[in-house]
Amino acid sequence: MSASAPAAGPGSEGEPPLRGVSWLVGPFVLAAFVIGQLVVEIALYALLRLDGIKVRDAFDVPAVPGALRLLAGQLVGGALALAAVRFTTRAEDPRPIVGWIGPLRPSWLGLALLVAPCASILAADAEALLLHLLPRSAKELALYKFVFFPDAEVARVLTMVATIVMAPLIEELVFRGALRGGLARRYGVPAGAVLTALLFAVAHMSLRAGGILFLLGLGNAILARRSGGLALPMATHALYNATFYLLPERAVLAPAPALGGGPTLPWLVLAGAAVGMVVGCVGLGRVLQRSNSPAMP
Repeated sequence: MSASAPAAGPGSEGEPPLRGVSWLVGPFVLAAFVIGQLVVEIALYALLRLDGIKVRDAFDVPAVPGALRLLAGQLVGGALALAAVRFTTRAEDPRPIVGWIGPLRPSWLGLALLVAPCASILAADAEALLLHLLPRSAKELALYKFVFFPDAEVARVLTMVATIVMAPLIEELVFRGALRGGLARRYGVPAGAVLTALLFAVAHMSLRAGGILFLLGLGNAILARRSGGLALPMATHALYNATFYLLPERAVLAPAPALGGGPTLPWLVLAGAAVGMVVGCVGLGRVLQRSNSPAMP
């Protein structure tokens, strides 16, 4: 009678699971990410008051300091979150953080240039449809435009750096790097991807865009796993965010489209984006399958 084969653990490929981190680490990392940004917010308000500027609401913050707040918030919040999760995962993954970035091949980047903008176009129209259920108030719309599309040229450049460069870099390191890897080692790759995508969506504190951000996080978790690093998810995330600045203002800043009035973007554009996304995803899946990059945990 032959010995029974060992049961397959959640680490996949029949290997026993490593220790990994508990899912309870996730809320603490999320809290660190938010607290870091709140610390920057409080420090900014204190500095403005010292300069004689009374801050009654967000509209009282000058454009350039407001844009700098986005940059500093990403850095401080991301650093705290990364430190929180690294403290629990260093023994299991002793590589330096830069070692997580991995390769970015030209064929991958070329297909990401197709997939990410198409996904962003479809997401913009999906969010516009959700406005029928959760319409923006006039104040919310004005605040969104004030923060992310400031009139001052310097402030807009700084805001774009924060959203197109810093956010993809920091958020992919935290969510698809340290946190996803630690959860995957304990609960398995699928659970690690789903849990971190959920935390990624919650971190943005947007009920309307939560489902879209969850799908973005899930897709980038798959790309991180298949490409063997974070370079491809970072590029995809950056291209996705950058596309919003190229869309017509009515597609991004609409209070709510009229019922029966059609999409905020032309049907031909949406159809082309859907086809481009399918073609790009299939092509990306094939080139990643042929690559020899070792999969991330």
